[in-house]
Amino acid sequence: MVFTPHIIVGAAIGARIKNFGLVIVIALISHLALDKLYHWDYPIPGIEYFQKHKNLKKVIFDFIKIGIDGLIGLIILLPALYAGGFFDLNAEQLPFIATGIFFSILPDIVLGFVFLLKKGKGLNKYLSLHENYLHFDHKNKIRFDLKGVLTQIIVIILALFLII
Repeated sequence: MVFTPHIIVGAAIGARIKNFGLVIVIALISHLALDKLYHWDYPIPGIEYFQKHKNLKKVIFDFIKIGIDGLIGLIILLPALYAGGFFDLNAEQLPFIATGIFFSILPDIVLGFVFLLKKGKGLNKYLSLHENYLHFDHKNKIRFDLKGVLTQIIVIILALFLII
């Protein structure tokens, strides 16, 4: 799943829970649950195949795509946080929201490092675990998939209702 739904769901978790430990655990679980849903991912071949091709231009292009994705998530999130009063009345919840966001995307950050670092036994185990057990089975990551995008839009809308 792209970063945006993970960011919005992580923020919703942090907006509703005032316990850092619980926010961390639920945000991590939410990432795993969301990745099991049918969804679309944009390709990041520069990162995924870095060890084979060592093409830094493609890695930078992938990081730009990921950065734009994260920025879209924050652009969607900020008005919802404002509407929910999290910049004035509920400002004490902002650290929990930031924690929820970070831990909801952490598994994909770790996955990115696994792709970029020299593969080792432990890294390969994480990659295998993520791709084979923690992710739904999608055969073609390159083809745009409207149904997969709609799943993510529904997740975003539901999470925004929890924030507002």
